[in-house]
Amino acid sequence: MISVKNLFVSYYSSSIFGWRSKEIKAVEDLSFIIQRSETVGLVGESGCGKSTLGKAMLGLLPIASGELNFEGQALENLKKSDWLPLRKDIQVIFQDPYSSLNPRMTIFEIISEGVEIHFPSLKKIDIIQRVKEILAKVNLSHDILDRYPHEFSGGQRQRIAIARALILNPKLIICDEAVSALDVSTQAQVMNLLKSLKKDFNLSYLFISHDLNIVKYISDKIAVMYLGKIVEFGTREQISTRPSHPYTKALFASSYDLRNRTKERPSLKGEIPSVLDKPEGCYFHTRCPIAKEICRTKTPDKIQLKEDHFTYCHFPEN
Repeated sequence: MISVKNLFVSYYSSSIFGWRSKEIKAVEDLSFIIQRSETVGLVGESGCGKSTLGKAMLGLLPIASGELNFEGQALENLKKSDWLPLRKDIQVIFQDPYSSLNPRMTIFEIISEGVEIHFPSLKKIDIIQRVKEILAKVNLSHDILDRYPHEFSGGQRQRIAIARALILNPKLIICDEAVSALDVSTQAQVMNLLKSLKKDFNLSYLFISHDLNIVKYISDKIAVMYLGKIVEFGTREQISTRPSHPYTKALFASSYDLRNRTKERPSLKGEIPSVLDKPEGCYFHTRCPIAKEICRTKTPDKIQLKEDHFTYCHFPEN
């Protein structure tokens, strides 16, 4: 459905006088594919570029170089006006349900806004019926249509945000930390809802999260990101049970295991380097337990381990 090839997204630091000075590569040389009806989880530490990638795929940030292809159409050089027809096919669910909904709009206005933009000829009665149907899909009553966002809990607001994305019948939804602002029990409800909607609407997801357990639960494939680069990509089973890259191993070893609460969880040593001053060679070598001299000087090439499993490491483990 969507393919990303050698994608770069850059920012520029500015001086006190407003001059653009240093280029900051927030996303570097990323390549992966999301198939139809597939969920790809994107995981990594804060500041690694996950949300930047999501915004670039939505056309909200300019792409410096590389290719972004959606169902055969190149998106990397599209003007803002050319994105409009694609908005109904690629939707987003943001992290914060408290700031992503306009407090001055009713629930009906929030959910129906996209329909009125993309289907201006649709009659009001048909729009109302469609909104009611979508609310039922996210387990909300149509009695809430005249109410405002401040009257609802975080979990209910996120369901409203899901309904807003869903009403346009999209093909791909980018979930940017969509459950991280919710409590644990509400997270579980929303996660189960997203999985159910995926089957009902034949959806694909890019699910961005820093929570490994959530990513393991919802994803078919997982991409592991570090300092703007994907260091490993594979199926859920490959990444969670047979990781190849030392960073992936460290991430999953340090995650909390409910089935073994007494398990000692090793932590990643050292601090993640600044995006303003990335290391030479492999970016992870400053924290890697198996780093050697080549890791400090040479950027690792892509190594294909299996058909759907690849990594960027000089010393991968199969």
